Amino acid sequence: MLKTGYPHGQTIVVLKPLSQYDVLRVFCDDIAHGFEQLGCKAVVIDSARDDWGKQLFDGINAGDIRFVFDFNGGASGIKHGEVALFDAAKTPFVSLFADSPLYHEDRLKAWIHHWLILFTNETAMATYRKGFSGRNHTLNGLAYLGGRRQVTEPLKRLRDRKYGIAFMGSYYGKMAMVTQIETDSGFMGGLLRDTLVEALHDGTRTPLEVVASQLSRRGIDPEHMVPRGMFTVARYVEHKIRVYRRAKAITAFKKLPVYLFGDESWKGLEGLGSNVQIMGTRPFSEAGEVFAETKIGLSMMPASSGGLHERMLYGMHHGSVGLTDRLAHIPPEFKDNENVLFFDWNDLDHLEERVTDLLHNEDKLEEISERGRALVQDRYSWKDTAKAVLAHAERHHYWLSMQARQ
Repeated sequence: MLKTGYPHGQTIVVLKPLSQYDVLRVFCDDIAHGFEQLGCKAVVIDSARDDWGKQLFDGINAGDIRFVFDFNGGASGIKHGEVALFDAAKTPFVSLFADSPLYHEDRLKAWIHHWLILFTNETAMATYRKGFSGRNHTLNGLAYLGGRRQVTEPLKRLRDRKYGIAFMGSYYGKMAMVTQIETDSGFMGGLLRDTLVEALHDGTRTPLEVVASQLSRRGIDPEHMVPRGMFTVARYVEHKIRVYRRAKAITAFKKLPVYLFGDESWKGLEGLGSNVQIMGTRPFSEAGEVFAETKIGLSMMPASSGGLHERMLYGMHHGSVGLTDRLAHIPPEFKDNENVLFFDWNDLDHLEERVTDLLHNEDKLEEISERGRALVQDRYSWKDTAKAVLAHAERHHYWLSMQARQ
């Protein structure tokens, strides 16, 4: 029997998901440690274990749960009969979405009164508020992803590291995935092409907003569009931006050695030079070993989105200089050529020249590395993420308490 309506408990339960990649599983362990650093009791329940459901059920019935936490809302589908478990149990549920809400439409449609939904950047939250308005009555807010140092040995000086420029990430197919729509003369092809072009270099608006503006230019009121159709187009655009940006950033380097940690599908990328060495995939749990041997860590946001990428933060915790795209809503303390390096999508022609000059100026690069590492250690650790989640959760608990009294 499921007991309900317990008072505010002490234990934070972190649900660790089954995942094709280990990134979210690493994040779960990291944020649990962040909660513990703040003096909280945190328990990680791993869904890879056969008894994870019983662990969760018993924890709820013990009445000591402060809230249940997960990434990307995967636990929203856990049911008690026909009702979402956390709604049936009146247990606060907190999700931090590390991806765009466009990829998790089905999860976000779940009805859970006690659900607090957080996002890692402002444009993702704006997408949620615009596209999912009225579909889930819940509070929401912001909490950046954290980062941490994964290796225990002393960090090497940059001049002693093996990789001048390194990128860790997957490739999603051939450039034809982007360019094929250029030859489509139909209405949908034109809509997708123009939306993609407009969104590629603009991080100030959500893909939903860009799609809406393109529909308006064609005399179609976006408010009359079926929401699922809007999401489908915006999701397509986000996916193509992700492909395009990764391809363009990597192929912008023609001479400098680039060490690419990814699978063999990268070899099919048109324009990939012999200067790019495919190093094979590495699990994120071993990413620190790569970052600790990297001078400059290349990253880019996957779509029209502001915020910070976890590769950039983890790299900077290991002293690697972050090289990333300048988009909207990047915190102002990240300053170009001072503690990080920004590049402009409209000026990729000069990227390699600039990076070459910096790699030859070892003292300057070392200064940027030290300032960047000091910044992320001070403000962008998993302890800081946990602190932001706790602050939102306390306000959420107060909100639930006020509603219960009405």
